[in-house]
Amino acid sequence: MPQTGSFAISHHLLLRRYYTNESIYTIRCIVTRMHTHQELECPFEDLLALVCKKWPLLVMATVGKKGERRFVELMSDLEGISPRSLSQVLGELTGLNLLVRKDYRGIPPRVGYSLTKQGKELTRAVRPLLEWASEMRPEKDCPILKTIRGS
Repeated sequence: MPQTGSFAISHHLLLRRYYTNESIYTIRCIVTRMHTHQELECPFEDLLALVCKKWPLLVMATVGKKGERRFVELMSDLEGISPRSLSQVLGELTGLNLLVRKDYRGIPPRVGYSLTKQGKELTRAVRPLLEWASEMRPEKDCPILKTIRGS
């Protein structure tokens, strides 16, 4: 976050696409906020930043449904994710204490990822919103909704 004097400036770029039968509308909004150094970050903003991304909810839903998963298992479970993107998402989710990484001894070395208590709570909290989205647009083939539905 760039700093100017006693303030920190943050820029948030929000992109949302809205689909109708004939058109795709993209709304772009750049929000600039000034924070004093004493001001705390809003946890709700952090949560929205996380769940508005493409992969984190899908990773959490997959790990929540299937239990502990290894990196290669997640790569095969999640169609279209690159190894770099998966590494970034796993690092972010473990950094937020939503996933726990467990290192196993042995040759070759093995690492497993599972949901923490907070990760399970977030998955449970988001489920009604995803189910609502599924009911509103049942014709959409969304990988997150398919994982939540169990299909």
